[in-house]
Amino acid sequence: VELATGVTTSDLGTQILTAINVDDIALKIMNDQDQKGEPEMPFEEKINLWSEKYANDEKIFTPVGVHCFGCEFQGNDPTKLSGLKECWKEKKGWADSDFEKPRTTEIWNFRGKKKLFKEGIIFIENVQMHDIGDKIEPKINGKFSTKERQWMQVDKIQTKDDSFYLDKDGMKDEMATFVYPLHFIDFETSMVAIPFYKGQHPYEQIAFQFSHHIMYEDGKIEHKGEFIETNKGVFPNFNFVRALMNELSQDNGTIFRFAAHENTVLNQVYAQLEEADSALVSDKQELMSFILSITNSKSEKRVGERDMVDMCQMVKDFFYDPRTKGSNSIKAVLPAILSRSAYIQEKY
Repeated sequence: VELATGVTTSDLGTQILTAINVDDIALKIMNDQDQKGEPEMPFEEKINLWSEKYANDEKIFTPVGVHCFGCEFQGNDPTKLSGLKECWKEKKGWADSDFEKPRTTEIWNFRGKKKLFKEGIIFIENVQMHDIGDKIEPKINGKFSTKERQWMQVDKIQTKDDSFYLDKDGMKDEMATFVYPLHFIDFETSMVAIPFYKGQHPYEQIAFQFSHHIMYEDGKIEHKGEFIETNKGVFPNFNFVRALMNELSQDNGTIFRFAAHENTVLNQVYAQLEEADSALVSDKQELMSFILSITNSKSEKRVGERDMVDMCQMVKDFFYDPRTKGSNSIKAVLPAILSRSAYIQEKY
């Protein structure tokens, strides 16, 4: 950043930060009018209690619940204290071993954990099939149903079955649709409150880097290409898409992503291109057509003819490993797969 001398406040234009009067909001809080129901304790009493507890360095005991397992004071480092353990030992009489047991909060995409908690069911070992659903649907179009996957997670924990499940036939059918060479892409992006560029909105997408790897039919893997915008003040998004189009237009191979991010980013850049001046972006239509060809949009009910394949969805459809603890994040799936395969361990 180069600072210009003699700049005044007026030179900077409209202030980004603006003072807003929030007296009405503060009064609602002070008068206990900001809650749906009657408060457990009037605001003034609450403030006096908190002040007294703080001054005397006394702990405030609060009710425990499923929300606790998202607590930032988990104490993952064994050399440090755990606020989670402290609360649950005092409120529920838990021993250290109880914190090692799989909990209902770990069940993938499960919306009934609050209901089970009210019924006193916290550990997966106590979950019954009807807690997941009255009917566990079989595979839908040959792929896992949500409840089927959830019950498999519960069942494997209850039976202490550490083996993974892989629908080989389903995976083979899926893989038979792939066109070699296979393309794997990964984006790095940024969405910030104060825009980098004139005319942008807060939290507008900035795509500044991607990596591109190829797998050939014989198993050979190549770091094929990459893009990163390093020039000062240059809006990267359209150069980003140009470079990606150049990378992926050399053949008609299947393109892969993991989860929705890459699809979301490209759709956001598409919207930016729609607003762009054609005189300034001469290849606007070409870039937009490319994005449409490799993305999908549920809201617009469209699927590109070369729509990227979501490997996270493949995991959900065909694979489950108890070592992921219900997570389908690549940070959980990849270590689980690596731990299973001597072939992959030796290769990498």
